[in-house]
Amino acid sequence: MSDSPWFRFYPGDYFAKTGRLTTIENGAYCLLMFHYYTTGPLPNNDDDLATLAKCSKKQWSRVKPRIWSYFMEENGVLHNSRCDEEIERRKYVIEQKKAAGSIGGKAKHTLQQTLEHTLQRQSSIRPSEPEPESSTTTSNPLCANAHDAFDEFWQAYPSKKDKKKARKAWTKINPENLPAILEAIKVQSETDQWLRGFIPHPTTWLNGERWQDEQPTTETAPLGQCWWNRNGTREMAGQPQCPEIATTETAKGPYCKHHAARINDT
Repeated sequence: MSDSPWFRFYPGDYFAKTGRLTTIENGAYCLLMFHYYTTGPLPNNDDDLATLAKCSKKQWSRVKPRIWSYFMEENGVLHNSRCDEEIERRKYVIEQKKAAGSIGGKAKHTLQQTLEHTLQRQSSIRPSEPEPESSTTTSNPLCANAHDAFDEFWQAYPSKKDKKKARKAWTKINPENLPAILEAIKVQSETDQWLRGFIPHPTTWLNGERWQDEQPTTETAPLGQCWWNRNGTREMAGQPQCPEIATTETAKGPYCKHHAARINDT
C-alpha cells in the first residue's frame, strides 16, 4: 500500500470538467488518476496506459483521444497539473501531522486550528482541471484566470501542436483578449487557407498576435466550383469536372487559379 493512500477529491469540479466523457471514458480516466495519486506521473506508453486503465488495446484506442487532453508530456512521462497540485498539498498536510505528533497533546488544539486554516486557504486557490478537447464547448469570456483562458483557446484552435510551447506563449497574453482571440479563430477558420489545412502553428499564431490581423470580409459572393470541364465537353470530353473552388472570374466564367491561367491563354 502507498505511504500516502488518500487524496482530496471535489466531485463538483470533476463533473464540471468531465461532463462530456462517456461511462467507459470516465472509468478509464479515474483508474489512471488513482494510479497517478498512488505512484506519480504516468508512463507515456499506450500498452502500459491500456493496462492501467484496464482496457484492451482496441478499447484504449477509442477512449484515448478525449482522455489524452488531460495530460501533458514532460521528460518522457505524462503529467496532470491538478494531480501534481493535490500531491504537493497532501505532502504538506502529512508533514504538518508528523510535526503534531512530535509536539504532543498540549499543542494539538492549536495545531488543528492551523491545519484547518491552511486547508481553507488552499481550497480557495485550487486550480481548475484541464477540460477535454471539444469544438462544441461554450466559451466563457469572463474566465477566472489565464489557465482557464488558455484551455478555451486550445479547444478552439484547430491545430493541436506543441501544447507546452503554446501555453508558455500564452503567459505573455492578457486573458482579457480571449473574446477577440476566439472570434478571430472563428473567422479565420472559414478562410480558404485554413480550410486547405495551412493553419499556423499555435505558438507562432500567439507570438505574432495574429488575432489582430485584418479579418477577411464576406461581402463578395462565393464563385462556387471551378467551371473547368463543367459539362464534360467544354475542354476535355469525357473527363470529370475540376473539383476545386473557383477563385477567379474570367470572361468565360469562374475558374480556379490553375485553370483560369489556361483559359486566359486560349
